[in-house]
Amino acid sequence: MNRTHHIRMKTNRKVLKWFIAGIILLAAMCQTTNVQARFVYPVTASLQLVPPYSVYLPDYAAPGNDKLRVILTLNDLTQPSYTVRLRLKVEFNGKVIMQTDPAYRPLGITILPGMPQIITGVQLSELLLSDHMQFMNGFSRENYERTKALPEGAYRICVTAYDYNRSDDVAVSNDGCNIFFFQKNEAPLLNYPLCNTRVERKEPQFLTFTWSIRNTPSFVTGSMGTGYRFELFEVRPAGSNAEYIVRSSKPVYTVTTDAAMLTYGPGLPRLLDSMQYVWRVQAYDKDGRDAYQNNGYSQACVFTYGGVDPFVANNIGKAELLGDALGERSGKWWWHLNNAQKVDGWNIQYRKKGDSANKSSGYSWNKQYLADTLFHLFNLEPDNSYEAQVQPIIKGITGFWSETVPIRTAQKRVYECGKNDTANNGLGAAAAGQPLNTAVAGMVIRVGSFDMQLLEVSGGNGRFTGYGAVATPLLGMRLNVKFADVQINDRLQLTQGEVVALTDGIDAWIKDRAQTHDDVNTIKDWKETMPNFDTDSLATLQDFAKELFGPIRMYLLNRKEKM
Repeated sequence: MNRTHHIRMKTNRKVLKWFIAGIILLAAMCQTTNVQARFVYPVTASLQLVPPYSVYLPDYAAPGNDKLRVILTLNDLTQPSYTVRLRLKVEFNGKVIMQTDPAYRPLGITILPGMPQIITGVQLSELLLSDHMQFMNGFSRENYERTKALPEGAYRICVTAYDYNRSDDVAVSNDGCNIFFFQKNEAPLLNYPLCNTRVERKEPQFLTFTWSIRNTPSFVTGSMGTGYRFELFEVRPAGSNAEYIVRSSKPVYTVTTDAAMLTYGPGLPRLLDSMQYVWRVQAYDKDGRDAYQNNGYSQACVFTYGGVDPFVANNIGKAELLGDALGERSGKWWWHLNNAQKVDGWNIQYRKKGDSANKSSGYSWNKQYLADTLFHLFNLEPDNSYEAQVQPIIKGITGFWSETVPIRTAQKRVYECGKNDTANNGLGAAAAGQPLNTAVAGMVIRVGSFDMQLLEVSGGNGRFTGYGAVATPLLGMRLNVKFADVQINDRLQLTQGEVVALTDGIDAWIKDRAQTHDDVNTIKDWKETMPNFDTDSLATLQDFAKELFGPIRMYLLNRKEKM
């Protein structure tokens, strides 16, 4: 017995000895880490990049350019001067794609103690050349030289200083880094002729095309700048999609220019009366950079040259627009022309109506093309005003906008115990409205005195099947529900059918709520120190929960989670 006890004592002493040695080693490692964290480099480096940005690095080394700045400070005041060399590193979305080749030896930079020295332009030119860079992680030197552009995205650019007289890779400065977002320039914006309009015919022909550049000019000194390529197409057959025309046919006229306008005079190909034309402009960088989005192409814009204005010839005025709210969350507008003239389609624009006393509170118009003369709008806010106006279209020519017609949705109904308001809730024979043609996920349907948001839905012509979620203010919870072959009208009311809650029953709900109430009271009555839920480990939080609720309760909670 004594021998066994002696062996155990020796074993425990040996374990204790190793345990103490481990603690000492861990403390030494932590101390070493703290010393490294507090290490002060002989040189402090930082990097700045002033917008607008270029997607081609050598642009920052252009003569007279100071957009890219490297700032070096010698912290060792005992040194009269110090010569360093720089290395550059470019990270794209967290991956290094370019860095200075270790075999490259740039010119030395001499810095003085305590005096920040700014390095820009020509001093960095050799460092930014692709010949002195390593390319990695799928980014190729050939593609970079061909496009003269970095991909669009988030970048982290770093610069680090090394001793010029030493060949090792021991840095003498911190990594001076900064984060930037590089984006190509936007394509031109077409101004005139406006899309889907008619241009008056003149003899001799004379038409001015104008467009706008949406970015600041290149900051690179000596850059050749931006050029524009103008293209004009005939629309054959009439009414064809503009993008299809520019991709499948040759332009009837194309020219390059440095100005943001073009005068189309009598010496150019003759424009045909009543012909539809498509025009677009491509911006390109004269130095060969891939500097513009969509390869520099603007949108394709259609206009009709000459011809008879059908709205003037047929005396077609504004459409008569009517509107009505359909309950709390939907509304509709319908319209017609007084002379019953047939049109090809309609433009409708609608928006939520702002405060008339505060003009800055207005909302933007939402535009849509329609072939019908009836427009439904769903998922509106209760007790709010909305407005719309329509515009007819004939042979690509647009007419006058109608007068703006407002509607106001009904106030949100509040559930009242004992009140059976079947008509307003959309139930029974008293319910008004027409069958809802289509329903999509996200719509809010009135079910009796409650709102149901559709999560999944199928069907049509007033009859639908699917799943939803019902908010129950009185119970303070949200119930998942299902429904099958129910009827819904265009007022977004369920008029016939059954909605079934997906729950374990009221008894299980009451039991769960009672347990939640007990858990809250337990936490309120806790007298000891609470753990830090942001920084403490998971094991610490689990131990706290077991001590608070008890092991049996924790077992049941974990079992419920797994189920």
